Amino acid sequence: MGLRYYNFGGGRLGFSGLGEVQIVKFFSAFGFYIGKVLFSYPLENYIAEFQPSMTFFTGSMILLTGFVLLCSVTRRRQPLVCLHLLFFLLTLAPACYVAVSTVSMTPLAERYLYLPSYALCYFLG
Repeated sequence: MGLRYYNFGGGRLGFSGLGEVQIVKFFSAFGFYIGKVLFSYPLENYIAEFQPSMTFFTGSMILLTGFVLLCSVTRRRQPLVCLHLLFFLLTLAPACYVAVSTVSMTPLAERYLYLPSYALCYFLG
């Protein structure tokens, strides 16, 4: 998606030059998606605008810290737990990037959660 954004004249490629607003928006989107994975009701097909909130930002920071601690504790004894948590985080990162950039008309969409939901379901099962 970054290459597509760059190709259509979006400027620099990647996360270089991000300000505080984009970082807060990235982690707010991460918190929003975590909330949607855990509590998916009400379903929304189209989310046109996204206003970053400190609730999502703080919640995502707490959960991200918990994921890192859980992964570091269970890395040796249960490597599959760490693998699925990392898979969840890595597949959620591009969806959060879409919320920051202008790549898509919908900055947030539940369709971006298909692959991360698989990792979370596999982890819980």
